[in-house]
Amino acid sequence: MLYAQETATLFIQDGSDDAYQYYYLYFASTDSVGDIFVDQDYLSMGFDAWIEDPVYLTHHIGLRFVNVPIPPGSIISSAAIQFTSFSANAKPDRVHIRGEKNPSPQSYANEPFNITNRARTDTFVRWNMPEWQAMIPGPAQKTPNLKYIIQELIDQLGWAVNKPMAFEIYGFYTLLTDTTLPRQSCAWEYMGDMYAPILTITYIEPSSIEEQGVAQAMSVFPNPVSDKFTLSFTELMEGKYDISLFDLQGRMICSLFSGNLPVGDIQFVFSTGEYGLKAGVYLLSVQNQTNRINRKIIVRL
Repeated sequence: MLYAQETATLFIQDGSDDAYQYYYLYFASTDSVGDIFVDQDYLSMGFDAWIEDPVYLTHHIGLRFVNVPIPPGSIISSAAIQFTSFSANAKPDRVHIRGEKNPSPQSYANEPFNITNRARTDTFVRWNMPEWQAMIPGPAQKTPNLKYIIQELIDQLGWAVNKPMAFEIYGFYTLLTDTTLPRQSCAWEYMGDMYAPILTITYIEPSSIEEQGVAQAMSVFPNPVSDKFTLSFTELMEGKYDISLFDLQGRMICSLFSGNLPVGDIQFVFSTGEYGLKAGVYLLSVQNQTNRINRKIIVRL
């Protein structure tokens, strides 16, 4: 089977595709406001701790990139979002990054909780942010590798080429006495896509349109997996199939199934314990006489 590695560079296209939201945390209750800002020159992410009520204030960024050209069944090699700092900040911020678990995420609106009310991916990446200087798009402003988040997004049912893809980036507790401003990065409103966040994804795409169609109907849940996972797909042709696990170097770890399958909806349930799987990243392969579909899975024990 032949694979081609591609790189997609995606820009924020409109002011409604980036926004930030406050989320207040009181001692006795949680936020009842959910203030959101769609038209600011900057995006604010991180955490504030204040002396007066409300005690905690987290800042959540929403980013939406349109026309993502990655076909179903692709394998994500690497991905990152590049920010340009709007202001200097030396505070040791820590943020979480998740995708929006929705194959068709909508643009952001001036409605309360329009970022935090959206479904999130199970997979997340923690970013321990170094010091920022103002107006710099450098290594300090670049996220860690987001490939597992994006793999979960393109593996969801309903994903197709040129769908939009969205992310939520939000702060969590740092220091109770820290009252400095969270990180501010340039938004689309500042100078268009010149300084707005940029998403770059490197991926290996399936070798045929037929394979993409089969992969679109194939899902693995949950992923990441800790105990049991379910493989579901729709077979378009009757015949012999082999389902196997490989490591990322292409070495076969174990055979999960080998035999004939009928046309129609197929479902298998596999146990990590039964096959002695250790924590790590594997390629789940479904192969028939003409095609092989690979799906990356993450085992967390």
